[in-house]
Amino acid sequence: MTTDEAGAKRFHGGSETTKLYSYFRAVGRVADGIPASVNYMGGVPYAESLNVTFSSSELDSKILRLCGKDEYTYVLTENNIHLFNRARLQHSVSLESCNVVASFVLGGCLAVLYTERLSFYELPSLAIQNSVDFDGTSEATCFVHPATYLNKVLVGFADGHLELWNTNSSKLVFSFPAFESQVTLLCTAPALDVVAVGLKNGTVWLMDIRKNKRLFSLCHSAAISGIAFRTDINDESQIAVGLENGTVVLWDLESRKIHSTWTAHESVSVATVQFIQSQPILITTGNDNAIREWIIEGADLRMLRSRSGHSKPSKLVRFYSDGEAILSAGGDKSFRSISMIKDSQSVEMSQGSIESISRRAQVSAEDLKLDPIIGFDFFSTSDLKWDNVVTAHEKSPIARTWRADHRKLGSHELRSADNSSITSVTMSSCGNFAIIGTLTGCVDVFNVQSGQHRKHFTGPSFPVIGLGVDAANQYIVQVYSDGTINCTELCNGRTKFSFKLEHTVSKVSFCSEAELLMVALSNHEIQIFDVLGRTIVRRFVGHSLQITDVVFSQDGRWVISASEDLSIRTWDMATGLQLDVHELPSVPVSISLSPKLDFLAVALEGDVAVHIWTNVSMYKPVVFQQFQNHSLSAIESVVDEALLGLVNLSLEPRSKSVNLFHLDSIKARNKPVLPPKATERVPFFLDALLGSSGNQKRDASGAKKNETDDSPSGNHLELCLAGLLRSEKGQDQAFDYLKSLGPSTIDLEIQSLVANSSVELDSILKLIRVITQKIEQRADYELAVTFLNTVLKAHAHLISSYPSEFHSALQNARDTLRSTWSNLETLFHESLCLTQFARGN
Repeated sequence: MTTDEAGAKRFHGGSETTKLYSYFRAVGRVADGIPASVNYMGGVPYAESLNVTFSSSELDSKILRLCGKDEYTYVLTENNIHLFNRARLQHSVSLESCNVVASFVLGGCLAVLYTERLSFYELPSLAIQNSVDFDGTSEATCFVHPATYLNKVLVGFADGHLELWNTNSSKLVFSFPAFESQVTLLCTAPALDVVAVGLKNGTVWLMDIRKNKRLFSLCHSAAISGIAFRTDINDESQIAVGLENGTVVLWDLESRKIHSTWTAHESVSVATVQFIQSQPILITTGNDNAIREWIIEGADLRMLRSRSGHSKPSKLVRFYSDGEAILSAGGDKSFRSISMIKDSQSVEMSQGSIESISRRAQVSAEDLKLDPIIGFDFFSTSDLKWDNVVTAHEKSPIARTWRADHRKLGSHELRSADNSSITSVTMSSCGNFAIIGTLTGCVDVFNVQSGQHRKHFTGPSFPVIGLGVDAANQYIVQVYSDGTINCTELCNGRTKFSFKLEHTVSKVSFCSEAELLMVALSNHEIQIFDVLGRTIVRRFVGHSLQITDVVFSQDGRWVISASEDLSIRTWDMATGLQLDVHELPSVPVSISLSPKLDFLAVALEGDVAVHIWTNVSMYKPVVFQQFQNHSLSAIESVVDEALLGLVNLSLEPRSKSVNLFHLDSIKARNKPVLPPKATERVPFFLDALLGSSGNQKRDASGAKKNETDDSPSGNHLELCLAGLLRSEKGQDQAFDYLKSLGPSTIDLEIQSLVANSSVELDSILKLIRVITQKIEQRADYELAVTFLNTVLKAHAHLISSYPSEFHSALQNARDTLRSTWSNLETLFHESLCLTQFARGN
């Protein structure tokens, strides 16, 4: 049994603020500096595997100690003692003090050693049974129950002396003389009355406590942190000693010589040293987040199996392939593949024969590893036969390739052309090319199969923060720290366009399918840039501190961002609204959403584990409208600003504005080829009937014409439109009047405004102003623009004859049209962007 550094509940710190995510588990954490407990469940002990059997529910605070017996596990935190039956919490009681030193099960009670007392809790009720108070001259550091000593406990203290206590009577039985250094560990030997005493100065004393006799000592170069006796051999005795420098020493007690010495945990203290009963297998754990099994075969010793994670906090996480694994880069110079399905499949990517080289060269394996990874990208496919991962390393001019399916370092080193440090990397959509960006603003393209350098591009002399390649491998998008966005054609290196943001850039994410670029700015704002439309289509405001990571969802519907303000925010791309805010107890340094959208992986500052949250919307409805957050008003203000300037089209048929705009072409097309023929004479009785009406006469050609024609004449049309324009109240109705007419009648109405006097000239000016006002109001936009076009075309000769009279009105119309069209053009680009995005997904 191993422990979490802290209870899982601290990762639920803001769970009530999120409706979209629910905490699932932590992956990548194996063990920490808390000593592990080995529990035997009956039968012959045999360590068949190191697979996780179960994981407990959330706890209230940091775990201090744990121990087990049969199917029960007793967990001591800073505040409580918890009783677990396998993974189910059965019972909890409050601790007397948070100064817990050690604990173990003694008969039918749980013995807990504090720095100032020894307490016994009845099982399984955990009621206090007995307590032993020390004199307070020195703090207790460890304790052990000597075999065959009924109701006796041996306690070690910081000043080096030992005390034997009777637990029933709470009386001191004997006080042993002090050793030369602080007692750090006590362990009973297979031989009766013999106890191993580990000291802080690196000495292990074998002592006969019945005779109060020190038998002999074993000296080491570091403080003692673990002791275990081997129990599977009868003809010889061996003891394993763990040291605070990560070394384990195996002694032959008969000859008092060292059998083996090896580094079990690199540069960290050994927390646990425990032989499996009746087996030549030694279990060790340490502060490097690892648990290892070592098997002793005669004079040989080798690692049997191990489980490990990052020994230093993870800096960058990304779901790989279909989401069954997570690629994680840590501050310990390791690159790991963490399985979401089975913990035993989580491994560290091999960097070569580092262990054997370090032993031959007598140097630390840590010094032989590659520099910490600051960025990586991958191309995942099942039939790829070459390296498919590329990594950038801290302050290094060389990027390295990796083979994810083989879980090892690749064969190519990609060095920047100007030998400057690499700041960002990406891979092409086909997986054949790796693109690197440097500290000096240069971009280099390499063939991943051969490792050959193919192209070199230059740009602004600022670090390249992010790179992106479109799905068709036509262009590369480079984002520089000063806010410059360059789009370069991949085939010839020609710059398609350059765009300058208002603020510097901290993080970048590119969605190649939708060709959308997401940038996190220094003003804590997130902007979505449409590469095809070359414009910003979304702005997300809500974070109050620097943004640490941004990602797109696989389908592009969501944008997820993490910030130093201890929050993870989820935004909707379609509406631009914030869907959810998730508050955390520490800073999220990296996030990743699985391709199936079911899990969110988060790496937290100072934490070696990767924490997994489930997407609640995958299995039940989530009402986002119920979300409340202090930044919601700011988001609504951004949306209101986005709604300003929207153009309203008329409800008239589209054919009206189109036919009016092309009326000259329509008239030319419909012009008769032959002249009209005279109407043939009708029979006399029809002529008599028509003549009786008294309102028709024949012309010289025999055709009939109206004597009193009630159809609208030119003068009547002029009076209708011109009359409305002359009256002050009618000017507001002039546009609606024109809107009610057909295309031909509208054209005739406008052309009837013949300026024979200053009155008619004023009518044309008023009509231009009425149309300009409608354009400025963004109402009936397409009809207003078409009416203005018709007026200018019909009276072009008049306008050119009186330029001074029309100058002011036409200049106002031009400025108004330019400003409104600029807003409309922006909306067109946004619509094209979203359409292309939807089509690509």
